Amino acid sequence: MKAQTLADVFSGADFKSSARQLFGLADVEKTAELAAAESVNNARKLVDSLVARASDRLFDISLMEVMVGAWTKMVALQEYAIGDKLLSKKTHKFVLSEHKITSKHSPTIELYVYDDKVADVKVDIALTLLMAKTILRIKQGRILEVKISGCQAIGKVSSYGQEIVAEKTTELEFPGAIKLGDGIEIPPPLKIKVA
Repeated sequence: MKAQTLADVFSGADFKSSARQLFGLADVEKTAELAAAESVNNARKLVDSLVARASDRLFDISLMEVMVGAWTKMVALQEYAIGDKLLSKKTHKFVLSEHKITSKHSPTIELYVYDDKVADVKVDIALTLLMAKTILRIKQGRILEVKISGCQAIGKVSSYGQEIVAEKTTELEFPGAIKLGDGIEIPPPLKIKVA
């Protein structure tokens, strides 16, 4: 499976039924009234539709951004953000053996009918990436290229403590060497001076 975004991790999930689970958190009567729905059932369909549309935006998170964000925080990479390696025009190869990246997001979906808010739905997204050998190409304190030999993702979406969707992917595919344009900066380590 080729992977680009969080949506690829959850591609097997049935978000229509997930939207129905989240539906219980919305004010059905107010939704029906605002949408001039004939019945609560029509209001449910409307809420299903709103949550499903919100899900598209919710999962439009780049997996590469999640990975690079985690790697730039690694202490072992800090040496590439300072001193000789930062100033060198040489491209360095940094090899990561098997490792795990954990990411958590807690966005809120606001449901509106016309201009009236009918619900706030807090969603918790937990993602674990089980990474095989990964090679980073680094130059002047920036990650320029990534080559991933294997990755599996485990994702879970919950709301108010209730699990909505859980997915475990087969092997995710990343095409050869992934170039990161001008590169992603590795922030220098924090320094504290006491005067």
